[in-house]
Amino acid sequence: MADRGHITVSARIGTRSKRSWQRRASFNLALEGLRHTVGTILAEMGRDNATIALVLGHATEAMATHYSRRADRSKQAQAVAADFEAELNKRKTKVVKL
Repeated sequence: MADRGHITVSARIGTRSKRSWQRRASFNLALEGLRHTVGTILAEMGRDNATIALVLGHATEAMATHYSRRADRSKQAQAVAADFEAELNKRKTKVVKL
C-alpha cells in the first residue's frame, strides 16, 4: 500500500506541474497575440519600426518587423504616392522657348 500511495502522490505532482505549465503556456500565447496586435495596429498607424520596437520592448527593429508584418500598409502607400505626385507637380519646370 505504501508504494501505491507513493505512485499516486507522484502522479498528482506530475498532473499539477502539467496544469501549471499549460497555464503559463496559455498566458504566454496570449501575450504573443497581444504583441502581434499592437505591432500591427502601430504599423497601420504609420509608425516606424524603431517606435514599434520601443513600445513592444524589443532591442532590435527586426523583431518589430516580425510583429508588424501582417499590417495592411496600402493606405500608407497611397498617401506616399499622392505626396510624391504633389512634389513632382511642384518641381515641374515650364518649357522655355529658345
